[in-house]
Amino acid sequence: MTSRGDYPFPDVPLAVRRVVAMLVVVIVFLAYRSSAALIDEGSLFLLLSTAVLGSAWFAGTGTALAVTVLSAVLGSMLAGPTLSRAVETHLALFVAHGLLLTALVSELRQARQRAEREAGIAEAARAESEAASRLKDEFLGTVSHELRTPLNAVLGWLHLIRTGKLDAATVSRGFESIERNVRLQAQLTADLLDT
Repeated sequence: MTSRGDYPFPDVPLAVRRVVAMLVVVIVFLAYRSSAALIDEGSLFLLLSTAVLGSAWFAGTGTALAVTVLSAVLGSMLAGPTLSRAVETHLALFVAHGLLLTALVSELRQARQRAEREAGIAEAARAESEAASRLKDEFLGTVSHELRTPLNAVLGWLHLIRTGKLDAATVSRGFESIERNVRLQAQLTADLLDT
């Protein structure tokens, strides 16, 4: 399925696009009729191929196929009841060319849609990766803080006890704090390894 954003000038309704595509075909045939010296049958079918390409780009596959059929019918009617071999060849080549151009534009439109979808998926994956990286950084920051806090208390008390300037009650309180913080450190390490 295509959306309005798949076409140039997305604000122009599809019905208007189709009318414009058909009018281009009529204008090409009127130009052919009015200046036969300037536009021969070969040039006519080249102009019509360009109209098919423009229709596929501007109004979609269905409109391009309709333009191809309309152009083939008008081309065979203008040539008269008996088509020359050259006109038959031009007509057959035009129909094949119109179908190929329509298929090409359709495939290009689908490729663009796939690329846009894949770009959206890649953007979502990038955002998810950035979020995971932020969570990892927050986790490591929290773990680092939680692991350092008991160690800082242990190191602080050990430094104070080594100075030898503390009374026995303060040294006892220091050893209790060291023991409590070492146990906390062991529990944090065990919890971290379990996680």
